[in-house]
Amino acid sequence: MQKELEQKIDNIKYDIETLEMEKIGLIRRLRFLKEKLIINFIILILIFLFLIFTIGYEPYEPYSIAFTTVLKPLYFLLTGVYIFFLILKPIWEIYLNCNLEAGRKAAVKYGVRSISENIEMCDTKISALNSILRDYEESIMNVDSMVKDE
Repeated sequence: MQKELEQKIDNIKYDIETLEMEKIGLIRRLRFLKEKLIINFIILILIFLFLIFTIGYEPYEPYSIAFTTVLKPLYFLLTGVYIFFLILKPIWEIYLNCNLEAGRKAAVKYGVRSISENIEMCDTKISALNSILRDYEESIMNVDSMVKDE
């Protein structure tokens, strides 16, 4: 009986470690989304700086004239695509994965399992496994005390 309890304790400890690693991975994934958004904002600022220096700096410079007549529509189209796919989409993903109640409702509405929900599920499972682990460890202590008494 003691061997079975020890085996169950080892299995529970393994499950707890697995859930903790999964939780750490989810937290890193959420942090990666935020870092990616920050990088994309910096690139967007550089794009706008390029626009200021080419159009607003010297209007009669040949590069500025070429840019305003030929490349300006293409520039705005590509900037719009960039803003939509690399700025607004990560903001939407962060919103769906946040702890806000509205974000969670939107995630449920669109059928997305949010990262914050998965983190909470990991915490719940870890606490449940820890309570089971405590019960098993107490059972082993009781078995050991009964063996010593005999």
